[in-house]
Amino acid sequence: IAVAMQEQLGKAMAAAGKSPVRLPIEVTRVCVKQTYIGVLGAFQLDDPDCDTDALKKCDFVATLVETDKGLTLWRVDGESEVFIARINKAGVGDVPGDMHGVKLKWGGFIEMDKNRMTRLVLSADGVEKLKFNSTRGKDDNEVASLPGGHHIDMDCGVQYGLLGEPAAADKVAVNAPDSPEQALPAEARRQILQTLGPVFLIYRDKIQDELKLSEEQKTKLGKRLQDTMQEAVQHFQKLGALKPEEREQELHAYREKSQENLTAFLQGLLHAEQFARLRQVLLQQEGFIALGHAGLGKEMEVTNVQRQQLAEVLRDMQEKIESLMKEASKDGNPEKIRPRLMAIRKEHENRIEAILSDSQRQRWKEMLGTPVNLGD
Repeated sequence: IAVAMQEQLGKAMAAAGKSPVRLPIEVTRVCVKQTYIGVLGAFQLDDPDCDTDALKKCDFVATLVETDKGLTLWRVDGESEVFIARINKAGVGDVPGDMHGVKLKWGGFIEMDKNRMTRLVLSADGVEKLKFNSTRGKDDNEVASLPGGHHIDMDCGVQYGLLGEPAAADKVAVNAPDSPEQALPAEARRQILQTLGPVFLIYRDKIQDELKLSEEQKTKLGKRLQDTMQEAVQHFQKLGALKPEEREQELHAYREKSQENLTAFLQGLLHAEQFARLRQVLLQQEGFIALGHAGLGKEMEVTNVQRQQLAEVLRDMQEKIESLMKEASKDGNPEKIRPRLMAIRKEHENRIEAILSDSQRQRWKEMLGTPVNLGD
């Protein structure tokens, strides 16, 4: 638990006095993370591939028990729930049937010396469910793909215990990352950028090569990427304390603002021909769904009638996708979700294309330019 987190906790406790205090999400998330490894370690809470909806609940309250010689002892009670299925909102998933959920009740104590944590004792009881390739066919080569040659389908009670004390100086990494984003693996960074929106493809090496960026341009982009990761990690951590509907609204607003800011930055960084090519690549990635953007509709000379038809198609697609995602989250059995999501997207893209006139379809083809294969 980093010093900055301990200081945040100490300030919250000092302000609370003898009243119960809700522990900061930055602290409790660290504790919950120790009990949740993700789907066989691949989708941990500090990995954005775990998506922002994974942390369903993380509520911890501390109550002052006693004060002795400058030290304060706090009783901790809390509840947490984490769940992830390996299907993301874009409809691109991994092995069908993979999921992991842990639901716990917590109790224990925290000892503080002003703004420093001196002891931590927590226990947790609850249930854990883990599925890994449990729905695949019997003819699969299990030994080649699974630990110990077995499918995993676990549903049982669990107990966890955490003991913490100040780390010895020789146990603390001298070259520890200065900020959360520097500790993120490449795949985690990629998933954050994918979550933020299409324009963040500019950080992909293949896109930068396609645009023929100079070393100076790449350096400036690299600096901005560090700032983006730091801000995004901090923002996603705060989302865990919100209710699901609030979390989705906040994420949507943050994503839109992030795309606006990056677009403005790129307009000043890229040459006109580079920016135009980037736009073509982004349209290729979004497909006909991009016609839902007001500015693009105007450029394509979409009529009022067509605009209403497009809005209806996009609304219908969103409702169907949200329904499927709720189904996957509820029953923890998402093996059929990915192909259904892909089918929904294809169906609605075909519906959008049918709305366009022949001249609009030709215009759309010209706007896409030469296809780029990103290797996804």
